[in-house]
Amino acid sequence: MSRPPVYRPISWLGTIPQIVVYSVVCGTVYAITGSVDWAILIGMPIMLIYSITSRYVVPYHHRQGVHLMSQFQFEEALVEHQKSLEFFEKYPWIDNFRAVVLMSPSPMSYREMALCNLGNCYLQLSRWPEAQSHYEQALKMGPKNRLAQQGLRLVESQMDGDAAEGEPEETP
Repeated sequence: MSRPPVYRPISWLGTIPQIVVYSVVCGTVYAITGSVDWAILIGMPIMLIYSITSRYVVPYHHRQGVHLMSQFQFEEALVEHQKSLEFFEKYPWIDNFRAVVLMSPSPMSYREMALCNLGNCYLQLSRWPEAQSHYEQALKMGPKNRLAQQGLRLVESQMDGDAAEGEPEETP
């Protein structure tokens, strides 16, 4: 069984809101204390705590699903990625403003990631139609999503291979 793909693109424009948030926190501390040293000394830990908390607590099911995939537990990972998809569909504003809310500079939304991860799990389980469906849904959300494009090509080649195996052999 092959290792699931890991894809971590970064949108450098997505880092700008993070810098703005850090500046606002440090500016607020400076306004309260009147000291640049205290603004940095207090502002950095506040941002560190916020960053760690927002990245690890809110997308819990996403992280759990990725962990299960790395352990080749694809059936269990399906459940976690489905929960992640449902969470971010219920609260789309968290996903839309992920650069600030989750401190995530990823250009790919968590909904796209969940769909691609579901596709990856189904692919590993040789459940081609389900994998294809999830990759196609991801491509509807992000037409330039290379992970979904590659997954879809792989599924189609697997399906073509399965169809070729089912054809009767030609005899001369």
